[in-house]
Amino acid sequence: MISNVGHKTIKFFRYVLLVISTLIFIFPVLWMGLAAFKPIGQIYDNSKLFIFEGTIKNWVLAIQSDNLLLYLRNSFFFTMVSTIIVVILSSFAGYALAKLKMRTGTRKNLSFWFLSMRFLPPLAVLIPIFILYKKTGLLYHPAGLILAYVAFNLPLAIWLMEGFFYDVPKELTEASQIDGSSSFNTFLRIALPLSTPGLISTTILTYIFIWNEFIFATILTTESSRTLPVWASFVTMSHFRVDWTLLGVVAITMTIPVIIFSVLIQKYIVRGLTMGAIKG
Repeated sequence: MISNVGHKTIKFFRYVLLVISTLIFIFPVLWMGLAAFKPIGQIYDNSKLFIFEGTIKNWVLAIQSDNLLLYLRNSFFFTMVSTIIVVILSSFAGYALAKLKMRTGTRKNLSFWFLSMRFLPPLAVLIPIFILYKKTGLLYHPAGLILAYVAFNLPLAIWLMEGFFYDVPKELTEASQIDGSSSFNTFLRIALPLSTPGLISTTILTYIFIWNEFIFATILTTESSRTLPVWASFVTMSHFRVDWTLLGVVAITMTIPVIIFSVLIQKYIVRGLTMGAIKG
């Protein structure tokens, strides 16, 4: 048996490993955040890694010269609209898969089919989508990018929502229907409120996936409708050299909205991630 001293030693090394791992992951993010407030001449000065003369000139230039607010607005628009559509559609489809009567084999096959659609790499269908959009007039139109986001994020959202709705006790939904409630009212008044934590978790995941998406936003948008990730890839490169100060501004701008969004609803996240863990 391991002695008490041995347990304390193992625990100590675990904490040391945890601290080291945390620092390894945090340091690049911290460096990027500090770069947003550094003068360009101090970026490569190791003596001023953490102590330097801060400036907001980088932010002023990003807003005035590089149209940061325009691309921030574009990202918010595409992300919010696409996320709302995905969450609404996945809620209906997830409830149907979890609670409506159908054969067990059919239910499992449909569930796996929805999930398998998420395995498809976006690059595999990028050219067909480009040709289809060009023929239908959706190319470089905001609706085209939203449609692509919905199509590629809906399968995973449906699979997640199915698991969350499956955790809703069937006795409650059956009692509601016995009392004369329609399937839609049962979904709206019973199942959906009880699945709120799972709904919020699905919303967060969908929001992050769309917010960070790069491939579709690069091909299916024009300069005026670019999102932040696409704009960052263009604006931070000049003569094959990375503008680290501007990249730091972009990194902070892209990260803060997601952090704020997650913190505001963090009490639902843990519960939502544990819902739907067991499905029949």
